[in-house]
Amino acid sequence: MKVTTNRALSMSPVEMSSPENSDASGKRKRSNSVSGNDALQLRFKRLRADAAERGPVAPDQEFRQDIDQFLRKRWLHQRTIGREKVGLGEFGELRRQQLQSLPGGESVAAQYGLIMAQEDINNLKDIDDLDEFNQPDYSDKLHINNKMNVTYHRSELSEAFEAQCNQLYLNRVGPPKTHETIVFINSTHNAPRLLSLMPQHLLEKGSIAEHLKKHVLPLSPGIYAVRLPAPSAITGARLARKSEEFIQLLGARPSPFRAAQSSVPFQQVIKHYPPHLISETRLALQDPRFQQTIEQLRHLPDGHSAQPLTKTTADLLETMLSKIDWRLSCCYPLPGQNTGKHIPLPFSPAVMQNSLKSLLAASEAMTAVVHDGLAVSDCYRIVSEEMHVLLSSCTPYGISDFKASTQQQLSRRIDKSCQMLLSKNGITESFLFSSGMHAISLALDLAQKMGNGKSISRPSLKGADSDQIETPIYFEVEHLLDEKPDGTPVDKNTLYTTLNSSMPEDGDNSTEGVIHVIASTKKMLADRVPQSPPLTLILDNTIEKRHDIQRVTQALAEEIGSGQLNIMLCKSYQKYASLGTAKPMSGSITLIGKSSPLMTSGQSWLRNTETNLNWIDNPESQLMVHMLGADEHEFAMLERAAENAQFVKDTLFIGKDGHVDTKRWEPGLPFIGISMPDENESNFILNPQSSDKNSIKGFEFSKRELLHSQILRERSSFGFTDTSMIKVILGETSNPGEFMRIAFGMESKTELCERLYMASRLLENDFSTFSCPDAKMEMEKLLDDSGLFPETPGDKPLSLAQKMAEVASHQRGIVTAGDGKSVNAMRQAMQLRQQNGIPATEDKNSGDEMRQAVAPQQPGGNFLMSKLASVTYQLSWMGLKGLDKFGNILPAGDKRIAEELVGAFVESGMHGVSPHTRAYILEFGARMAIHDLSSISPATQKEGVRRLLALSERMGGMPVVRLNCLNQIDDDTLEGLPIQAQRQIIDKLFVPLDNVSCLQFIAEQVKEKEPITAGLCMSALEKKLQSGNDIMRSDTLEKGTPFSTPGVISPRDVNFIKESLIRFQIFNSRNR
Repeated sequence: MKVTTNRALSMSPVEMSSPENSDASGKRKRSNSVSGNDALQLRFKRLRADAAERGPVAPDQEFRQDIDQFLRKRWLHQRTIGREKVGLGEFGELRRQQLQSLPGGESVAAQYGLIMAQEDINNLKDIDDLDEFNQPDYSDKLHINNKMNVTYHRSELSEAFEAQCNQLYLNRVGPPKTHETIVFINSTHNAPRLLSLMPQHLLEKGSIAEHLKKHVLPLSPGIYAVRLPAPSAITGARLARKSEEFIQLLGARPSPFRAAQSSVPFQQVIKHYPPHLISETRLALQDPRFQQTIEQLRHLPDGHSAQPLTKTTADLLETMLSKIDWRLSCCYPLPGQNTGKHIPLPFSPAVMQNSLKSLLAASEAMTAVVHDGLAVSDCYRIVSEEMHVLLSSCTPYGISDFKASTQQQLSRRIDKSCQMLLSKNGITESFLFSSGMHAISLALDLAQKMGNGKSISRPSLKGADSDQIETPIYFEVEHLLDEKPDGTPVDKNTLYTTLNSSMPEDGDNSTEGVIHVIASTKKMLADRVPQSPPLTLILDNTIEKRHDIQRVTQALAEEIGSGQLNIMLCKSYQKYASLGTAKPMSGSITLIGKSSPLMTSGQSWLRNTETNLNWIDNPESQLMVHMLGADEHEFAMLERAAENAQFVKDTLFIGKDGHVDTKRWEPGLPFIGISMPDENESNFILNPQSSDKNSIKGFEFSKRELLHSQILRERSSFGFTDTSMIKVILGETSNPGEFMRIAFGMESKTELCERLYMASRLLENDFSTFSCPDAKMEMEKLLDDSGLFPETPGDKPLSLAQKMAEVASHQRGIVTAGDGKSVNAMRQAMQLRQQNGIPATEDKNSGDEMRQAVAPQQPGGNFLMSKLASVTYQLSWMGLKGLDKFGNILPAGDKRIAEELVGAFVESGMHGVSPHTRAYILEFGARMAIHDLSSISPATQKEGVRRLLALSERMGGMPVVRLNCLNQIDDDTLEGLPIQAQRQIIDKLFVPLDNVSCLQFIAEQVKEKEPITAGLCMSALEKKLQSGNDIMRSDTLEKGTPFSTPGVISPRDVNFIKESLIRFQIFNSRNR
């Protein structure tokens, strides 16, 4: 078959609408007379025919293509991180610039990167006891921050959010009056609720109604101002503090997405677009690579650590693509209209096509980085951001879709016997609100109305009666009830409880949350006198395990069906219901009960409140409703996180053999708690064996900083893809109970072991020390205790390197590539064994004594390499801090030990070790080698070059490590080396970088007046370009560059790079 090579037909959908092929209005330039739709249809038919008639590809050629595609997908993530490191801009900021430059993209650009609980990347100095020197290194994570992000949006205002709301008020009203406090809320319904908690004598004429008339003003959709005049500055400050506290407890905070929208000077209005733009966008949605990627994501092996995220991504992608395609299909001209007439659309096809490019790149990259938990998390975050762009642009969901999705959820979760009893005369309906606390506070208000009482029972608080049933209570609910004047726990018509607590208890003495709920409800029902009104159960099901609601409704079905019991389920969609994205801030109340005048009245009240709030019109609600359709993944993520919590409790934080103890843990929940007062410290000691006390150096770090070194972020809330931690204080202020809660993510067991094994040893003592000799002793102890190296009289003792080689031999048996028809399939089979410590063969009679020795019956026996990696990583982290603090100098004795440990570990092959841990260890070894390059001893200098080159051979896929090493080598160091050594170092560290990063690095060297380094790099880059074998294209995730066709950089790229090199050479010659 002859394939048409016409440029218009060979362009991809995204290319056809790219800026260079469009005019300023977004209309694509066309050079022929064929209509856009006809040309697209013709192109599609030819592509389909070409695909059908194409002959089979030879197996070896197919495999080579598979490898090429795999590497290009993997490079997308690696090069994006490398570009951040070299100073070419953070990913989130680059995406905002791209979107803002498109017609109609200003609003989504302002929202890009917004999440409800900030990742501690850019605000590390805000952590109480984390100084600038001991900040953790998150260079392996992409930066997708937004200026409106804060620790937790419902409980904290960002400066950008507050500034935007104040600007809205200034534009609408003008400057506030003296001593006047202005607060911002999300609905007029929340205004009287807020005012009811304020000092009544400070309200207008002492009346809530009068104050509402005069002092509550609409500023923008979903944002209202409440003025609180005060007689003095002191009273005004007190009102500001109290009102902020009540806004937090009531869930009355406006959406940051609304604030971001309002920051755009001109809101997007309906614009007219030619029909072919819709057709092009629909073709982009139907790109076959999307379906191929979805299939790859969906078929990750069971048990693989990335499976919860890849399966979630696959389902969300598949349903979103079809939903948006349906939405676009409704935008074509009506029958009889002129097909050439422009169509009015409330969204921009250019924005959607741009976002689809980035979405495809991120989802494809995810398939190639499933071995790396940090990279998978990055890709998943980008996928969620791009889905928000697409869904908030075309808004396919409304309140009826939310109702339908929650109704389907209820049909799957409520027990069938209960559903039967409610089928003819029951109410099961969900209502959308701003957050979980908004839902709970409204449920408390409604329950008091329905129960004809002004208070509720809280069996979660211990009473004097020894038979009192204790159930968990969310701490902010207790605070709210304490603040409400009618919140005393005496009423028998309402019961509040939590299904599963976010504060873990002692696992040995804890009872499953669902059992508590059933028991406390039945006890309260049994204690009621005849003819009592129905009992209202307010049940916080934010943390909901699989079958929890089914068990509750099954046990209480008779009481629900008879009308004795009404249930209000209150759920926060910011935790596991957000599927790890932390994007949407919302909550819901679900009524379950027999229809009655009381229930119907409550249903009507909730419906009116929901309408007044109109949370569904917020941009983030589109993604939230979309995620409700993939609600089964909520359970899968919770179960994986809970499995990780138990693994750490049983394997690492075991409370014996020198490991810290797990103080709090509950089966099936994703948390553990460890005691870790702030005053406890550790020391890293340099030169500890010196007889000269003045030569002993070291630095202190808190236990929290120690955990930070292991890539654990301090974040409010939980339910994220990555493990996080937060300090928790329980009890009275004078005698608090303090612990660190660790909420687990989706990491593999090997990653957790690498990050937490050595930390568990150092956290054991209140004041612990660690040094290079300590690290060596720890590694030797692990090796000796493994049982692999029994002492035989007369045998020569094995060196540390020899023992590591033996362990590596076993590890190779675990991670040997598996079977499969593609690179991905083989790697995933290998990774599955690696992550769980499963031998390559299951034959226990194979006579493999080493495998049996490394896999004893106690927990964690298969994680010897991960534990050794943890020790080496801890030493590398502290060693790099020492190099930074003490001028790149380690004492000779420490340096010899560190080189021995790092060398033995690296030479073993680091099989089964995560990319992040490898990178940190390699960088530490390289930094020590770089120090030797400036030695006056030729032998030391030569050995330093040898070690650096050997380590650089292991830096594949580590652009950040290469750049860090290059930045440590100045002109003075290079000038002191032989020419051949100079070129070898540049070839190993610089040449493997992508071309854009190479150019930027050269530019920085010119700027910093390092002409020798700049000149060597220019020569190396010129040689690389002239070779014609360069495949180091600068494809990155924010570009979304298609990579379906293998090839080299284009001639245009080569010319641009050469022109840049000429300019650099001119500047370089001036600086010599």
